[in-house]
Amino acid sequence: MTALTPLSVSYRGITFDKAGPYYLQEVDGLFGAPDFILDDVPRAGGHGSLLTPQRRGVRLVTLSGVCLDKATRDQLFWDLRTAMAPTVNPLRTDEVTVTTAGVILSGYAQPPKFQPTQELGKWSRGLWTFAVQWRMPDPYLYGPSMRQVIEFSLPPTGITYPVTYPVTYPEHPPQGSTIIYNAGTAPAAARYALAGPWVLPGLVNVTTGKRVQYGFDLALGDELVIDTAQGASFLNGEYRTPTATSDLTSDLAILPGNCTLQALGQGPSWDDLFSLDSPSDGVAVSVAFRPAYW
Repeated sequence: MTALTPLSVSYRGITFDKAGPYYLQEVDGLFGAPDFILDDVPRAGGHGSLLTPQRRGVRLVTLSGVCLDKATRDQLFWDLRTAMAPTVNPLRTDEVTVTTAGVILSGYAQPPKFQPTQELGKWSRGLWTFAVQWRMPDPYLYGPSMRQVIEFSLPPTGITYPVTYPVTYPEHPPQGSTIIYNAGTAPAAARYALAGPWVLPGLVNVTTGKRVQYGFDLALGDELVIDTAQGASFLNGEYRTPTATSDLTSDLAILPGNCTLQALGQGPSWDDLFSLDSPSDGVAVSVAFRPAYW
């Protein structure tokens, strides 16, 4: 008989599950996308509304359950009250970890609304109930951190199609492409780190056709970071912008499923490669992200 993964939710050192002592009975709002928000723009001279983009609101998660342990009733009661107490910093968030259906996901919640209930007849027997509600400003749940390093050590010519135009055709673009997999159900913010030497560095998501390229070169030891969550890029820590014909840096977020990533620009020449200590000192890209889930 197949053993199924039990549902559990952890927050500030407290775990709610079927094993106790904080027995989880009901969960609401934890899975699926929050309700959408739409701008209602009247159509000129007609009924209805113009087509407007959906925007998802915050995630509200409610847990309810029961605690039954006469010997340690008071300690369990105060442990839970302490863990759920508001913090001095009203903008603080803490990690909520969820184990369900064979995966472990996490998100970040503000201090919760917490209500323990003591019914006199039950309290004397060690039984009391609780309800917890979190507000998660970022509605996504995230899988474990993923990191992939791609090395482009040889300087062949050519580029993989399709690519959204306009495209710069360098003499010797870095070799190859790689497949990045987002196991989640939502686009995952990514952090790309590009290491030189690299002439006119850039990246293209061949699957979506989105490309970002820069009008400067990377010397050996330089690092160009493209952060899609911030929608910005930094050369050795200093803010830099891509070329005017590039897409937005946020467009390099990784969509659910497979996507093919390829480098743009010109890699090191053969002479440059022979001067490097090892092939790993050549052009390289590291991609770091967490699969995102609704």
